Amino acid sequence: KREFRRVALCHPEVSCSLLNNGAPIYILPESSLVERIVGIMGNATRRNLLEVDVETTIAKVKGYVGRPETSRNNSSEQYMFVNGRFFRSPYFNKAIAKAYEKLIPEKGYPTFFLYITVDTERVDVNVHAQKTEVKFADNEAIWQILNAAVRETLAKNELRIFSSFSSGKSRLAGPASTKSGISNDLAF
Repeated sequence: KREFRRVALCHPEVSCSLLNNGAPIYILPESSLVERIVGIMGNATRRNLLEVDVETTIAKVKGYVGRPETSRNNSSEQYMFVNGRFFRSPYFNKAIAKAYEKLIPEKGYPTFFLYITVDTERVDVNVHAQKTEVKFADNEAIWQILNAAVRETLAKNELRIFSSFSSGKSRLAGPASTKSGISNDLAF
């Protein structure tokens, strides 16, 4: 099931299905990336996704990150891909987690589905026998790009922390609208 999710998330343009003893677990038609994510993770996921779309001379980063309030207590909804291949990287996961600093609990895991595109000459996919680890020629730059892309996405959606002086705790705040539709800075 885990490997199916990785492949299905990597190729939303391909219809695919997963059966268990003839019973369907997933039946996924060709779709957009967001529709594929929802098809795998469930309909409730849709309203909690924030689009990431950043392009630099080193890398392009596209995909979705979860709203901070939907952070999880495990990393089961963290997916990274490079040039159409799933990979794991605690190093790059830290770049993303750092962007969520003070927005999620210290032991929380943000949801993300991020697709990195780099020149194939700048990444080695033969680092690990299972091909789930990669080595970038520009590791530090990619870390910075990922961190900035997620921070920019969170900022665009006006997600920030307001400190509660009476309790000493922080709470998440976002844009609030008045009846006129004008955004103001009230915490909710």
